[in-house]
Amino acid sequence: MNTEQKQFLTAVCQKYAWWETPQEALRCPRKLLARIMDSGLWQDVCALSRLYAKEELGKVLACSEPGDFSEKSWHFWHYRLGLCELGQVPQLPVRKHLLLAQDLTGC
Repeated sequence: MNTEQKQFLTAVCQKYAWWETPQEALRCPRKLLARIMDSGLWQDVCALSRLYAKEELGKVLACSEPGDFSEKSWHFWHYRLGLCELGQVPQLPVRKHLLLAQDLTGC
């Protein structure tokens, strides 16, 4: 992370990770970037697009976890970054629950 990127994330972390200190939020910049990509104000999204290469933002999508993106944001960023053709957006990450036989005994 370069100085300009760190300054930007430090400046906006109160908006997108208000429950964390800036130091805590910056420990995982990918999560903070995903929050901005998912629900950021337009001026923050524009700044993000200016400060980060398409490849870096694509890695945020590729490494995202279930719940990081809404369907609308997921589609928007895949198209904006040119990661897929129209109608070919990959499925959002989903949570996988393991149901063990022992879990059923308490029902």
